Amino acid sequence: MYETFAMLKSEGAFSIEELERLARDVASSGGAEVSRSGPVLRMTAGEACLEIRENSDSYVPEECHEIADQLSLPCREFRTRYEIAGKDPDMELFNDYLLLAERLQKTGQFVVFDCNRGKLLFDD
Repeated sequence: MYETFAMLKSEGAFSIEELERLARDVASSGGAEVSRSGPVLRMTAGEACLEIRENSDSYVPEECHEIADQLSLPCREFRTRYEIAGKDPDMELFNDYLLLAERLQKTGQFVVFDCNRGKLLFDD
């Protein structure tokens, strides 16, 4: 259901610890649980699970370059992204998902790309 890349700008610096604090802040308003194992965060509520994984693998810059070329998005030289994915059949985490993505974007350090729609998440 959710498949989003929060792509960290090349000049950006945002750690998994900062993301965890942000996720816990978002979850505190809605009652979701947040846990972390290494570079992976999980938000859960009932049967819903949202997983956020830090990815700086060698193929990330190439994929960002391809997205930039195909969709004219400003992500050509990005090297790190947070991959947000999960299943949420009853939409229990929908507000948490949107709020988390919105707060990442508002830092000014991310381009948030909705993989399912093939465009920026908050692009109307």
